[in-house]
Amino acid sequence: MRFRLALLFAGLFAAGVAAGAAFEKALIHHLMPAIRFGLGVGEKMASGGASDFLMFLLVFAKNLSVAALCICLAKPTRGIVPAWVCLANGLVVGTLGALLAARGVPPWQYAVLLAPHGVVELPALFLACALGLTLGGGVLVRLRRGIPIVAGMFAAAAALEVWVSPLVGRLLGC
Repeated sequence: MRFRLALLFAGLFAAGVAAGAAFEKALIHHLMPAIRFGLGVGEKMASGGASDFLMFLLVFAKNLSVAALCICLAKPTRGIVPAWVCLANGLVVGTLGALLAARGVPPWQYAVLLAPHGVVELPALFLACALGLTLGGGVLVRLRRGIPIVAGMFAAAAALEVWVSPLVGRLLGC
């Protein structure tokens, strides 16, 4: 059941990526604050503008807080909050990909920059969404049981995002 739900949330993310890429011009105005924030974090990581460990903590805390929201709010909203989180994340990724492609960045290069941390971070997000719907008990019980499951994955993803993805970017000349 959890695996199927995680696949459903992955499908919503993929639909968001496709919609973001297809409707980039219509969405860019609405998604620009999230994109600017993400690009700002990326620039700080690449330039050494903030300590790597602080960036790791920021990325880890942001991802874990989103997972906690999905775990807490999945049941009361009948899956709407985690579904929206996955769709919205996909919209941002797709819109940014289309925006970069329009500026001459090849899609493969964008994908290679996201891949090191994305292959861990996205499954952790989809699992957190599924856990929110399948774990029994109240909110605190679901958090106590769900967060330890995804925390290690998010820690690994944050480490990859802070220390590996910028290295990949430098190797590609980004």
